[in-house]
Amino acid sequence: MKLGQTLGRYKLLERVGRGGMAEVFRAEENLEDGGKRIVAIKRLFPRLAADREFVGMFVNEARIASSMDHPNIVHTYDLINSGSYYYIVMEYLAGMDLEDVVSLSPPGRIALTLHEATYTVHEVALGLGYAHRGGADPNAGPVVHRDISPGNIMVSDEGRVLITDFGIARAAQYAQATSPGVLKGKYEYMAPEYVAGKPFDGRADLFSLGVVFYELLTGMNPFYDVLPKDVWDKILNLDPRPPSEIAREVPKALDELVSKALKKDPDKRIPSGEVFGKVLEPFFMGVSGKPVSEILGKRIRSYLDNAEKGAEQEILSEFLPEDSDSDGVEMTQEIHLDDLLDLVEPKDVPRPDFSVLNDGKDKKKATTVRQKKRLRSLKPIHILFLVGLPLIAGVVTWALWPGDTGYLTVTSTKQAEVFVDGERMGKAPITQLPLVPGKHSIEVRRVGSNRAKSYQRNIAKDEKQEIKVSWSNIHGKGKKKNRWRKHSKRKRKALAGKRSKKKTSKRKKHAKAKQEKKKVRSEAKSKSSGKKRKKIRNTSKRKRKKSSGKKKPTGKSSNRKKRSRK
Repeated sequence: MKLGQTLGRYKLLERVGRGGMAEVFRAEENLEDGGKRIVAIKRLFPRLAADREFVGMFVNEARIASSMDHPNIVHTYDLINSGSYYYIVMEYLAGMDLEDVVSLSPPGRIALTLHEATYTVHEVALGLGYAHRGGADPNAGPVVHRDISPGNIMVSDEGRVLITDFGIARAAQYAQATSPGVLKGKYEYMAPEYVAGKPFDGRADLFSLGVVFYELLTGMNPFYDVLPKDVWDKILNLDPRPPSEIAREVPKALDELVSKALKKDPDKRIPSGEVFGKVLEPFFMGVSGKPVSEILGKRIRSYLDNAEKGAEQEILSEFLPEDSDSDGVEMTQEIHLDDLLDLVEPKDVPRPDFSVLNDGKDKKKATTVRQKKRLRSLKPIHILFLVGLPLIAGVVTWALWPGDTGYLTVTSTKQAEVFVDGERMGKAPITQLPLVPGKHSIEVRRVGSNRAKSYQRNIAKDEKQEIKVSWSNIHGKGKKKNRWRKHSKRKRKALAGKRSKKKTSKRKKHAKAKQEKKKVRSEAKSKSSGKKRKKIRNTSKRKRKKSSGKKKPTGKSSNRKKRSRK
């Protein structure tokens, strides 16, 4: 198919993105009144569209999403089935998701200012509050998103903040539970009650939003780890550090709010999205002359302007099934959302078995009775297609893959991003990254810090190299350590010598002061003793004079007195 192909009243223009479930295209819709509007069309991958149970739940969730009308939720216009393909027609926004905003920010810096971060989370909280109340129809019951993460929060060039994929996340979780390995879950944002296999409600979305808020304030995810088992263990047991201890510009008033959003017990958590949003209002309203949405939109426009222009347009030959009619008339039937609800039976979503994932002992896939029946119903041509297609893809990949390659593995003890020859490769760990033989410059940058480490590696053909990056805590960050550890051995010795000299000088001064005090005391004693002696001499003379005028006593008594005098 060529550019400009139509899908009913929609004209396809270009492909704008690709995710784990579908790819997104920009299209133009011809309205009934003769006008036109730009929409986004998301096409499900064929491997998901072939699962009838998944499609049944997907259609049901799309119906719920299409009934929502809120300024902070991306509106779903229609869902189309054309042949074996399913398309979702949604509101088109010029902008980028929050995950791209974080990745485009300079290394070591926070992606958004404090005012922009609080405004963004405020808008998402209001959208969640609307959905948790049941949307346009409160009698329908609360709608839980189940996958609030930076990748599902859209920021437009006008400063609007919207939640995407509402209603689709539930179907995605079903696909992950029944087909392990099809989709990659965002484990760091899961609520504790969901990980533990307990019943959950809209407060699970508020926990996920609290994790997003923590990441925007500090530049790091509080539950990040390499293995999913370790991530879930942190979600269930770890109490994250207050954001103000990591980022000084964060006021301590937000510490209590973030802590309440990340409570393990849902009953102690923030009760609703409206309460979450109302508490955040003082942190961004009236802080500057311009509205925060205008400042945020300006930032997004600058990111979009700096993006690479004139990118090569994708060929849309695989977007729609090929025409079977030689005259150019498409033979597949287009079925819209209302008709699809009568054709498929919505299924309830099973919760993933986390106990099996936590054990990690084996990777055996339990085949249910329903899957066995599905396998039995396969025809030989289907089996040939399922076996032959991967085989052909493998042969083509082997033929086109460059023969001379080396491999690089990078691991990090802290959350960090890896750049090879100036190109961002993603967050560590990165395993078996194919590289052209030769010299390469590798740079590992800490997330949320200005620290970075550079390496030069000469990788040969078929060689496997590994870089293990370890980060030591700086004084004042992390756990408190001995203040002498920040100095070198030579400097520590010099400082210890100065310290000992100071101690000895203090001791000498103290000893001198003691000696002087002793001298003063001894002189005072000697003076007082001289005065006493003079007094004794004077009194003895007076007694002699008095005794000379008296008669001398006789007898034994006088002899006793003489002895006593002697």
